[in-house]
Amino acid sequence: MGSPKAFALLQGKPLIQHVAERLAPLFQQVYVVTRETEAFTTLGLPVITDTTPQKGPLAGLYAGLVQSQAPWCFAVGCDMPFTAQAIVRYLARFLLRGDIVAGRILEQDQPLPAFYSRRCLPHAQQLLSEGNTSLRALMKSCKTFIIPEEELRPLDRDLRTFLDLDTPQQLAAVVREG
Repeated sequence: MGSPKAFALLQGKPLIQHVAERLAPLFQQVYVVTRETEAFTTLGLPVITDTTPQKGPLAGLYAGLVQSQAPWCFAVGCDMPFTAQAIVRYLARFLLRGDIVAGRILEQDQPLPAFYSRRCLPHAQQLLSEGNTSLRALMKSCKTFIIPEEELRPLDRDLRTFLDLDTPQQLAAVVREG
């Protein structure tokens, strides 16, 4: 993006604010996990510091699971502003079926957004110790319950829940679409 993705503006608000506002009605607490805690203090959300030497999404998830103390955490990227509450509720219905509950879109398992159990911690720690920072690797090493696209599409017709805005071009396209 050329600057921190979390603070890229969409409809006059940072992407991360869109994410937090969508999740706040569903959870007792919404946390931000980041290595740069100072930048996020203005959001009014508790910040969990990712202090692991590895970079990447697995390190952030690991920090969140360790520090939150919740049995399950819902993880979503700061650049995923369209997370549908109906999708989150639907995924939550299957928490007893695995250690990770995620969707499959276009025949690809989606590590975000997804629910992760604290039972994933030893697997995540092992992967990080090996230098592997992939959430998909964690999905392969844990009992993962996957919900197919055809079950998710009625809850989010365009499956925008799974859209992450990685580039200025993607953000501009979303703005043009309205």
